[in-house]
Amino acid sequence: MRQQDTLWTGVTVKSVVSGAILAVLMCAANSYLTLKAGVIEEGPIISALIFAGIFFALRRTVTVTEAMIAATMGSAGGSFGFIANMFAAFQMVGIKLTVTQMVLFSLSTGTLSLLFAIPCYYLFVVKEPLPWAVGQACADVIKSTVEAKSTIHAKVVLVFTLVFFGLMLCQGKGLLPADTTFFKIGL
Repeated sequence: MRQQDTLWTGVTVKSVVSGAILAVLMCAANSYLTLKAGVIEEGPIISALIFAGIFFALRRTVTVTEAMIAATMGSAGGSFGFIANMFAAFQMVGIKLTVTQMVLFSLSTGTLSLLFAIPCYYLFVVKEPLPWAVGQACADVIKSTVEAKSTIHAKVVLVFTLVFFGLMLCQGKGLLPADTTFFKIGL
């Protein structure tokens, strides 16, 4: 019972709901970026900073565990953005999938990923702890953000994220030309 209690320690409604919203946003961003520019950013660090930035702007406290949950969920949504683009690729080569086929494809690739993660967890975490560069960087960013005396960097990331999501939506709605360049730096 004690081990189960520690499993859920720090999990809050705030982190799960925010993580779900971030997952949808990261999925949308990655779908757009992959189809438009051929790049993908799963975004655990971005998700953590957006989460922290929102709650810092609302003058609410954030724990490391909450930020990690939001980052993990946001990253999962970002990864799903790539899977969703497989449907666009199928469409481009003339393969039409039904909604059922898309759901089954998504569930099967997600299930295979989880099944593959189990032995990887044992090999890379339990048996021989290896520092995973992105995971370590994300943990360090989250810890330094949450424990920082200043919250400005999380707020700056939040503002820039909102601005660029807005620009992305404006371009998608035809309010900006498709090849608009901002600030002469290629944004």
